[in-house]
Amino acid sequence: MNNYKGYGSLSEAELLFVIDFLAEWDGDLLKELAERFPEIFPKDEWEDINWENEVSILIEQSKEEIEKLTNVEKANLVRDYLPTIYRKMTEEPEREYKYFLHDSPQYEAVVNTILFMTGEESGVVIDTETTGLDPEQDELLQVSIIDKNGRELFNSYFRPSATSWEAAERVNGISPEMVASCPTISEKMEEINAIMQHAKEVIGYNTQFDLRFLCKSGLVLSGSPEVVDVMEQFAPVYGEWNENYECYKWQKLTTAANHFGYDWNSRPEGAHNSLADCYATLFVYNKLEELKDKKIEEEIHHVKKRRKVSR
Repeated sequence: MNNYKGYGSLSEAELLFVIDFLAEWDGDLLKELAERFPEIFPKDEWEDINWENEVSILIEQSKEEIEKLTNVEKANLVRDYLPTIYRKMTEEPEREYKYFLHDSPQYEAVVNTILFMTGEESGVVIDTETTGLDPEQDELLQVSIIDKNGRELFNSYFRPSATSWEAAERVNGISPEMVASCPTISEKMEEINAIMQHAKEVIGYNTQFDLRFLCKSGLVLSGSPEVVDVMEQFAPVYGEWNENYECYKWQKLTTAANHFGYDWNSRPEGAHNSLADCYATLFVYNKLEELKDKKIEEEIHHVKKRRKVSR
């Protein structure tokens, strides 16, 4: 097999990702792909090539470069170079999602991104872990993003410039050693922005706290998405009145989640991990939406009842 030196506008890593994604989808289509890319798969060698083995060798050799591609970039590659697969995923998302990921769990984040970018539901849930409470002085340690269907879109730890954050570490359990070899936030902000630009609704628990840290690190929110703070919505439901501020007291996420019976063991991460907190926030958000729907139904019922009485 010839050494690949680039094909058209695709880099080597991009082409190999496309090949691997197609091979994972349906290995029988590899020969069809070979016809589309004769520079990497010479026709006179077809009969002598163990396609699956050769592709695996190429992928392994370029694994580091392929991993540098963001999930948004990979999703766009599937859209542009594997249109049939892309169409199947967007037309029958649940069926194709389960079918493909059963055998190829390593591409879950890519598929999640495809479904998020093409779906009608474009809300995201965000959460962060930080070295402190002040976005002007403290830094991000972890950022997680899921969509409203609970699909993971982004999750990464970050290496800050600070060398210790003992107070925050006692809360979030993230030590300097844990993030010593992680990327910096600046290395991943382009990917975060690529996801967030599709969001029409940003949901969080104390959402402005997370957004202040993200914006300080380079987040750009386009299209003025609706910002939903589940913490503010939950406060009157819990009903603890603050006499000093004359308003309902804000509660911790653990309090809100426990109030509705959230099972923290349903996620392996545990509380105060930003990915786990995303799922807990989504759970509380959905419970609050159910309460709203129930209240509306009750109001409609009372209106109908009053009309009957007045007659």
